Amino acid sequence: MLPSKRGADDLTRFSADNKRTCSGEEATDFLDIWRDLGVEVASKVSRSVVSIGLSDGQTVLYASSGVVIECQSSFTKFVTSASLVRALHDSETNDHTVKIVVRHEEDVAIGFLEEYDLDYEIAVVKVKAILDVYCVPLDHQVQFDPHGRKVVAVGRHIFTLNNDLMVWDKKRQIRRIGVKLLPRPEGSIKIFGDVYPNGVWSELEHGVVSHILRNLVALASFKGESKLRTCTGFFIDYADKCPTILTSASLVRKNDAKIIEGLRIVVLLPNRERCEGKLEHYSLHYNVALVSVKNYTVDCPVDLNSEHLDWSTKLLAVGRCFESGLAMAASGKCTRWSGNLDCKDLQYTACTITKAGIGGPLVAVNGKFVGMNYYNRNMGTPFLWFDLLRGILNYFKTGQTNYMKIIHGSSGLLCKLGCIVKDGEQQPPNR
Repeated sequence: MLPSKRGADDLTRFSADNKRTCSGEEATDFLDIWRDLGVEVASKVSRSVVSIGLSDGQTVLYASSGVVIECQSSFTKFVTSASLVRALHDSETNDHTVKIVVRHEEDVAIGFLEEYDLDYEIAVVKVKAILDVYCVPLDHQVQFDPHGRKVVAVGRHIFTLNNDLMVWDKKRQIRRIGVKLLPRPEGSIKIFGDVYPNGVWSELEHGVVSHILRNLVALASFKGESKLRTCTGFFIDYADKCPTILTSASLVRKNDAKIIEGLRIVVLLPNRERCEGKLEHYSLHYNVALVSVKNYTVDCPVDLNSEHLDWSTKLLAVGRCFESGLAMAASGKCTRWSGNLDCKDLQYTACTITKAGIGGPLVAVNGKFVGMNYYNRNMGTPFLWFDLLRGILNYFKTGQTNYMKIIHGSSGLLCKLGCIVKDGEQQPPNR
């Protein structure tokens, strides 16, 4: 049996010593639930539920249950939680070589992510194998009485010796929803929000969209031929010699907050051409990096001027996928949240992004650039205000640590003197 590592979204674990119903009451006879289903229904339920996990060959990195939705002569499909998509993305970002493992009793098959919908929190896994399973008919229409009908939530434990099924008894209202699935293009597990020109992009003025797209880039770092990290970045008004990209130092740093030596940086430009980038400056404390490119003209780079931001203003966290070149935007408002990251200068928005959006700009719907995004899988999107970013850039140029810090109060902008923290003075706050 492989050792397992429980993910934050893995709700399938079940202890034989703590069998409880969803209401919190202990199940006096666990097998009574199966007896109530009847032999035929229980058999179909048992054969329709599988365990789905991510494994690097030694450790189970993520585990969930899945339901059989299609059986053909050459493949079988399962629907599961979109938490699998996020776990797959996180494992790839953290340099794990993982496989999707599907198991039903003694049958084990390697699967792949075929399609998903993050809005409805579902994903479809496909295996090119025929398993002895029961396919759930999705076109079956049933009217549920929300007050009197008892339903059963079923799951299967992954990689246990006896593959016991776990069942919780719960009365709940079932709501049918229309679901659209997104195909999985190259790199699509990194996609978030709305892909240009759809969704929130259509709400912006043409000039705003054009300004964003003309400055938005994707970057990747390579060690030899192996791709290590990907980030978003954007051109800023910084140096006269060559165009400069502001991005996250996650592109070039190790998990222990040291720069990876001997990296090659490739930049996907707004015109979809790729070129070599050069690391010019970085701050590990603030997780900020500057990358320059040659032989490319930027007509109107982003100007990091501070302006008053109304807390009710709709904001866009913008990113670009390095593999596909797709531009993405997730909308939300600035919040008063304080996250679990160490940096007190971080603010949060209600935008939801993936790690592909790290280093991307935070833009108001009127086109004003207000910050740079980081990533937190547990709550919202952390970002740094541009006044601090401007102070960091000035420190790169002059070595001066003092900067004018802008306080975004309800009555307008307030200014006070801030101080840039140098690398080594504190532990790096942003990952």
